[in-house]
Amino acid sequence: MAFVASDTPADAKRVVLQRPRVRVRDGNLPVSRGQLFAALAVIGFANGSFEKVALEVGNFGWPTAILNTFGISVIVWGALLAALVLLVRAAPDPARRTDLAVALAAAGAFLIPIPALSWLAISGLAAYLMLSSHRPVRRAAVILQALTIPLLWARILMAALGNAILEVDATLVGWVVGTQRSGNLVPFADGSGSLWIAPGCSSFDNVSLAVLCTATLVQLLDRRWSLSVVLWGLAACFAVIAVNTLRIGLIGLYPSGFELLHGPVGATAAAWTTTVAVLGLCHYGISRSAPAAG
Repeated sequence: MAFVASDTPADAKRVVLQRPRVRVRDGNLPVSRGQLFAALAVIGFANGSFEKVALEVGNFGWPTAILNTFGISVIVWGALLAALVLLVRAAPDPARRTDLAVALAAAGAFLIPIPALSWLAISGLAAYLMLSSHRPVRRAAVILQALTIPLLWARILMAALGNAILEVDATLVGWVVGTQRSGNLVPFADGSGSLWIAPGCSSFDNVSLAVLCTATLVQLLDRRWSLSVVLWGLAACFAVIAVNTLRIGLIGLYPSGFELLHGPVGATAAAWTTTVAVLGLCHYGISRSAPAAG
């Protein structure tokens, strides 16, 4: 609010309270583009992950759910935070009318309680920002687009090519166990039964996390894509495959340890080992060998 004195004589002066007026000029809105799209990213992510978070809390309770990062990888949470930081710290360019139209379309998708639709809307927002923005908003957009790889596109690819992917996993596990796979079935080493490699046991989901981690660090550290970046990203992917294959292979070698290796203890240990390996390899390689962005 502002205090404005009238032009009446001094003995009759009075104070008038005026509300500041928010005006839209030149097609721009009184909010920065970074703030607008950061808010949309948070809303979309919350809608897309709500079902998974609620299920994790319902099954294990708050303490365990928090320890398990609500069933969502630390890499995913970190990528979201990195994108938000870049958006909020971007130059305060005012949002345009076209931004509002895109935002309203995305908000409409977020209102529908279908997680995949939220991830698709975030992917669309990211594509729009990549085409219409300058750095660092464009850097944040690349991270948001990469964020949808493990949350949407990898799942679509698994649904389309699941059998072929699972057979690759079964072949690798068979090499560790020393038995011949049949489809995605791998016999135990002692012949007492077989392992069935389910979609949730595939290395593929974690490979998509390695891709996300690579893209996030390239943008967050403001580096350029290069052959060295790709090679370090591939190294992270191979590390993911190695950890998953070793874990399932140990089950095939020691069936009596199934509950330990396949249960919460084994799953948590494998998840954190994978996260540390991916973050370590990507950060070391990208920070040391990737050229700075010009």
